[in-house]
Amino acid sequence: MPGNSFSKYILSHLKNKFFGWLVILIQLLGIGFSYSQTINIEKINPLYRVAPVYGFKKGIVSLTFDNGYASQFGIGLRALKRFHFPATFYIVSSFIDNAKALELKRDLPLEYEIGSHTSHHTHLAAIDNNDLLDEVLVSKYQLEHLFDRRVLTFAYPWGDFNPKVKNTVENFYMAARSANLGYNWLDNLDVYGLKVQAFNQGINNRTAESWVDFAIQYRCWLIEMIHGIQGVGYKPLDSTEFVSHLEYINGRTSDLWVASVSDVIKYVNEANRVNVSCVSCTDSLYQLMVDDGLDDSIFDQELSIELHLPERWQQVNVFGAVLVDVQFTGGNSIARINVLPNAKPFTIKPKALKQAGNSQGLKCVFISENPFSDIIRIAVYLPDPDDVSVKLITTNGAVVTQSNRNNVTGEV
Repeated sequence: MPGNSFSKYILSHLKNKFFGWLVILIQLLGIGFSYSQTINIEKINPLYRVAPVYGFKKGIVSLTFDNGYASQFGIGLRALKRFHFPATFYIVSSFIDNAKALELKRDLPLEYEIGSHTSHHTHLAAIDNNDLLDEVLVSKYQLEHLFDRRVLTFAYPWGDFNPKVKNTVENFYMAARSANLGYNWLDNLDVYGLKVQAFNQGINNRTAESWVDFAIQYRCWLIEMIHGIQGVGYKPLDSTEFVSHLEYINGRTSDLWVASVSDVIKYVNEANRVNVSCVSCTDSLYQLMVDDGLDDSIFDQELSIELHLPERWQQVNVFGAVLVDVQFTGGNSIARINVLPNAKPFTIKPKALKQAGNSQGLKCVFISENPFSDIIRIAVYLPDPDDVSVKLITTNGAVVTQSNRNNVTGEV
């Protein structure tokens, strides 16, 4: 059904007379034997599901650095690169001149986010509207010019904000980080009041490690707020403690997505708006399209999606997206993929199919699960030649279709 989304497919077909309790009755003529299988459509798993966390991980950690101290871009950045960890640097624009920005750009790949921390590190709740606009908006333009990249998120200096400040920030940024302690829950985000754990001098590594464990166990988003490193800046961390903490995070990456603040926000926005649709789908090929309707030049974060496949598709090839794996659960084949929601088609093809068994007696070996077709395909194994009648019957007893086959054997 080209062009229709999975979700629209389900909604429209729940109203169809063929659904509800669907009974497939197969009768062997002449010996009075029958085989039946009942499918409850309401119990079929959703045809696709976006994972709450990218990479099908359990929790998220974002490492954020405030003010733009030299030690953050020296000691801190070198350590981050060692573990291939992205991070977000909230910079006070007046602290960075052209020469310093040019030097930093050479060593700052795009996965390291530049965020605004105002123009002058001012208490925002205490200034008038004109000065507020200067601190919030002018700092954004200055940083975008200096670093030649979009500045998408903001951090309140001193954690100081009120509704007026929050509303102003909301006009120019996709999210803002506070200094309020806590964790962020993906199903109930305060996008312009993101909470933190402050990793500063005086916080021992075991405490910081417990934050990471909490994020994994309770499937939430941990944002760490870091200021100084190695004697420079506010409550500076010892560099060995910082590296030790990164080593601990690195040991938990099988369960943890380490991401910049903006990438997490992008993921959440994309996931809330995404639509998966069929371009051309058969029992032997799916050509699908994933789109979120957002600006692809900004919302460029891959989504992790589980796709319900026909049960016979034991192994698959994926073109135009990244296959993570294929899982089998509850009788379902599920492909887990990472894909950009940019409305560009990608293809899934089976490279291995489940084969019919050779057990004695009548056996139903395959019922198609292609959600894009009104045709239900059934395969039955018969060990000996016989005549077969296949009826598709609705719950009220009406015969939808009937097919008779004479002298058949094997899989039919």
